[in-house]
Order: sequence, then C-alpha cells, then structure tokens
Amino acid sequence: MGGAGSGRVRCSGSKAETGDYRCLDIRMLRRDGAFEGEGAGKVRWRRRGVCRGEVAYLSGTESLTLGYTYRRAGAPLEDIVQHIRVEWSECYLGGKRPWFLCPEDGCGKRVAKLYGARVFLCRQCLGLTYASQREGETDRAVRRAERLREQLGWHTGILTGDGGKPKGMHFTTFFRLRQEQEYYRQKALVGLAEKMKFLPDH
Repeated sequence: MGGAGSGRVRCSGSKAETGDYRCLDIRMLRRDGAFEGEGAGKVRWRRRGVCRGEVAYLSGTESLTLGYTYRRAGAPLEDIVQHIRVEWSECYLGGKRPWFLCPEDGCGKRVAKLYGARVFLCRQCLGLTYASQREGETDRAVRRAERLREQLGWHTGILTGDGGKPKGMHFTTFFRLRQEQEYYRQKALVGLAEKMKFLPDH
C-alpha cells in the first residue's frame, strides 16, 4: 500500500497534511456494500488513472479487517493485517450510520476517516492537519479550480486551457462545472497576480 505516498518535501518542524496519506472513508465503504454482513473487497487509490495503492478488506457489521503490504524507505516489504472496530449511531431522520473507532491504544475516537501510515489511524493520532488550515483565499481558489478540472477530466494547471466536454457527461453538468472552474480560476489568477505585485495598488 505504502504510507505517505505523495512524495512532498516539507520543511523541518511542519506538520504533515491529510492529503499526504491514503484516506479510508467509512461512508464510501458502506456505499460499496460493506457492513451489511460478511463481505470482502478492495480499496484502490488512483491518480491520473494509475493505481497508487491498494488494500483488501473483510467486513462485518461491527468490524473491518485490512490486509496490505507496506514498505518504509530503505526497508523490505512488510505484510500488515489490521483489525478495526465499527460502531453505529442513530441518524436524526432515521436509520443508522457506521463509524470507525480509531485503533490506536488509548484513543478509540469515533471517526468517519482513517489515514494510512504503517497502519490506519485517526487524523489526531497521526498529528495531521487539513490543507485548508494552511491556505489563504488564493490557495483555496487554486485548489477548488484544480478539483473541478479533475472532475472534468482536464489537464491540471490553472494556466492550461479549457479541455472540452468529457465523453458521457451531461451538458448541464458540464456547463455548471466549467462555469465554477472558470470562476475559481480567475479568482486564483487575480490573487496570484496581486501576490507577485503584477497589479497596481488602488
């Protein structure tokens, strides 16, 4: 599977971000049919169509067991089996929703997401921050524009042109995403220009 797989280089003393780690989201697992009884499946993390990590799982109504290989830099592959407890809560409008109980000793916090280092733990146990906690308005605009470009199947980079409508996407959806992308793209470009003092002071 690998741990912090993005390969970003951080300054000494800065905290790692959630985006640097594989994320296991219990809501996505449930949508895929986990926790309805005994089941099995795989979670894959892809980037630009290439698989960057994979874990196999066995699920029950109150548990999830993960199986994967992990390699620390300079070390041999290690087979990991991790057991995670699942707890359910009542929803306000009826029904129930599952939660992971963080498997770190002394934690047990109820969370929707776990992040994969050598094993999967909650954000607090790994000392992770959200990228948005470090972002200014321009950074958020860049991130949102890039996320929309990814949804549209376009090449990344706010200086890259319109990639056209993806095959199979409804025109209404395409026009909405394209309009949102252009809004955040322009906002990001103005912000970057101001940062670099390309625009005169008013």
